[in-house]
Amino acid sequence: MVTLDTVRTPARQIPTRRFRGSSTVPAIILGLLTVVVVAIGSWIPSLWGDEAASVLSAERPLPSLFRMLGNVDAVHGTYYFLLHFWVQLFGTSPFSVRLPSAFAAGLAVAGVVVLATRLSGRRAGIIAGIVCIMLPRLTYMGAEARGYALSAACVTWLSILLVSVLTSDRPRRRLWILYAVGVAVCGYVFLFSLLILVPHAVMVFALRRRAVWRRWLMAAGVGFLVAAPVIIYGIFESGQVGFLAHQNA
Repeated sequence: MVTLDTVRTPARQIPTRRFRGSSTVPAIILGLLTVVVVAIGSWIPSLWGDEAASVLSAERPLPSLFRMLGNVDAVHGTYYFLLHFWVQLFGTSPFSVRLPSAFAAGLAVAGVVVLATRLSGRRAGIIAGIVCIMLPRLTYMGAEARGYALSAACVTWLSILLVSVLTSDRPRRRLWILYAVGVAVCGYVFLFSLLILVPHAVMVFALRRRAVWRRWLMAAGVGFLVAAPVIIYGIFESGQVGFLAHQNA
């Protein structure tokens, strides 16, 4: 039986649905299904240019990798750093270097199930997860050796954290601290992940709760500042893709 459970406060808040069951099982099942669907056949296409750049960067010794990031690809530095340790363990075959993205895509789909269940119910969560698996963009980025699937997973779970904070009667300070850390992590995983702050701002502003708005601004601002190094490097290194502006569609 589904019941609408909203926290009673004098101000507005996000309505959520709570159930006797949990979204854990469908999230795990659909997340694992995503990994399988994405990983099957992922070794067949050869690595394309940007994937080759990921592998070559990940194979560098760490001092060499950090020197390289000071000149190019700083916005992908975190992914290269993580992939460095992965290839040390599992090699550089197409299947191996693409598998982390498949896991990240599964984590993103699991997050979508949890988020949709929290907002609209278990049925909506399952449907949202199935639709997410069917999205060509998700399966594509889950089958390439780039950091975009990891970025999708990070922003999804950051959104879940924000919903948890906003639906709590009295959110603890540590949740706002965790949110700030999450914002910074999103920035380091992929610079454009920080665009998630725009819909988050709309969500918080719609509640019309000044105290929550101030706390969100502080947490988001701290996370943004922590991510400032990669933002600055990304701005200075933007010339490396400047030629794309002159490419014909």
